[in-house]
Amino acid sequence: MVVMIVTVVGTVFSVNKLEEFVGRFAMATGAATSGTGQVNLTGATNNAITVAGNVDFGSGYVNANVSTANISSDTNFVVGSSGLTGWFNTTAAWNANVSTNITLVNTGNTIVNLTFAANQSVASWLGGTGPDARIKIVSIEQGGTDTCTGTLYATTVYTGNYSMQMNATTQNLCTSATQGLGMDFLDTSDEIKAYFNLLIPRNVASGTRSTTLTFTSTANQ
Repeated sequence: MVVMIVTVVGTVFSVNKLEEFVGRFAMATGAATSGTGQVNLTGATNNAITVAGNVDFGSGYVNANVSTANISSDTNFVVGSSGLTGWFNTTAAWNANVSTNITLVNTGNTIVNLTFAANQSVASWLGGTGPDARIKIVSIEQGGTDTCTGTLYATTVYTGNYSMQMNATTQNLCTSATQGLGMDFLDTSDEIKAYFNLLIPRNVASGTRSTTLTFTSTANQ
């Protein structure tokens, strides 16, 4: 009986050792786990335009035989009344053969509505009797049609009339009430040029005359 008891106890002891070995083996392999990770990116709207260039008509005077002189910055040198030359240029800063303009480029990443305003009325900065100053906008990319996908104001061609007066009231240049239309931002269609026309009275006072135009872009998304 004593021997049998010892044998049974030995058997139980051997089984315990086997379980301990299996348990350690399982712990060595490790248990599989899983999780999730997230990558976020938020696109930002970059509303930006650049304004380059200045228009300098130089100096000169109105022909005493006409009531007004009409000069334009796109080489369109308009004569005065009765076929007489209206403006006598006295400086090399500008003449009828030089085209000068202000260039506007949409350098952002969104279509914008473009407006402008002068810092004063035409009468304030030109003076004289019945002065006038007007602007026209020309799209020079993609055949002159694609820079403004909305409405391009102040005419779109060189031969057109200067239809928009420069004054202190904010006016549209390239805008649209429809979302996603306006001045484009693609490199092939993001640039327009502004040209200017002055109607100078004969009785304008001598001295330098200048005005400042502010161009404003608003994202139209």
